Amino acid sequence: MTATSLADWRAEGDLVRLAVAGRPVTVFRRSAGPSTGEVWTLLHGWPTSSWDWAAITPTIERSHRTLIPDLPGVGEAPKGDGIDFSIDALAETVVALWRHERVSATRLVAHDVGATVAQELVARELEDRLEVDILSVTWLNGALYPDLHGPSRSQLPFDLATDSAVPAVIDADVYCAGLTAVHHPTHQPTPHTLSQHWTAFGGNNCTRAIPRFLRFVHERQERAERLVRAIEKTTVPQRFIWGDGDPIAGRAQSERIQDRLGPRVDLVSFADCSHYPHAERPIDVAQEMLRPWDDVLRRSRRATELVGQGSI
Repeated sequence: MTATSLADWRAEGDLVRLAVAGRPVTVFRRSAGPSTGEVWTLLHGWPTSSWDWAAITPTIERSHRTLIPDLPGVGEAPKGDGIDFSIDALAETVVALWRHERVSATRLVAHDVGATVAQELVARELEDRLEVDILSVTWLNGALYPDLHGPSRSQLPFDLATDSAVPAVIDADVYCAGLTAVHHPTHQPTPHTLSQHWTAFGGNNCTRAIPRFLRFVHERQERAERLVRAIEKTTVPQRFIWGDGDPIAGRAQSERIQDRLGPRVDLVSFADCSHYPHAERPIDVAQEMLRPWDDVLRRSRRATELVGQGSI
């Protein structure tokens, strides 16, 4: 499978201006695939960009339309000190994008920070506060259970730095070393791919925002109960595709998912993948994403019955 180049990725998308909580927000979004049929919304992780998905989209877009944004403040979107990196603001941005694109129903695919945003969206769906129907959620490595989250060595200096210190501490070499550390030794990105990720992320233009963005981690801890309830109580069909070799959100997360969701969980784990399974084993991950949902839907219907009976 040949990944879409960064240049082509950018050429296939554009900037859109959204109204988010009464404020204008500009984001980059790429949409491709058939103009009819289901929409797949893909939310990327940190510290990368929508280009994360470039290795799997050629397969997904043969049969499905994708809608893939850069989260505010990274990638092609404008940078600035006024950007709100809170969980609610990021969730509202996704909702505003759906409204802009006239999306009424979508399959949701989410990784890392994008997974936390998706948890908030599922929480709102549970409360009947979401105007878009979530048809299913496919989760890739992320801190779904925040108490198990372990920042990588590359994240720690980002988390501890002050705004003024960041440009001196985090450069392309530090960034690329950190990204290498969260790929499995058997699936390492090439120097060119690392350089492209740095460019796609936004390079030095994004570094001043890093401390504010990673305060997101602390906010996630504060609302852990709400986020965990979203995945444990929702009746939206869920699929989990996991890299167990991940030092940030690896086997401890997948084991907790299996333990808490039990027989109704659709979990596929890869021992030889780390934090980016969709980049490390894109063919296998794309195939898992496209697997029919029939069995998961049957489990989900049964879960709905059990919820109604107070059994779960």
